[in-house]
Amino acid sequence: MLGRQRASFVTLRIKGRLRGCIGTARAYRPLAADVAVNAYGAAFDNPAKVTWDDQNILLRIGLTDG
Repeated sequence: MLGRQRASFVTLRIKGRLRGCIGTARAYRPLAADVAVNAYGAAFDNPAKVTWDDQNILLRIGLTDG
């Protein structure tokens, strides 16, 4: 499944607070790559970037079937 084209949505929470979220509307790359790109985007491509001092990170990943 990780090699099949799938779309994902990643939500990043640190200590219960939303720190970033990003997703893909259409499946056009392998799921593993899509999750990696979206997880990076949720963590670093937003105003409240994640730092090494952040702890208790909760990462939720939503998947589509198409």
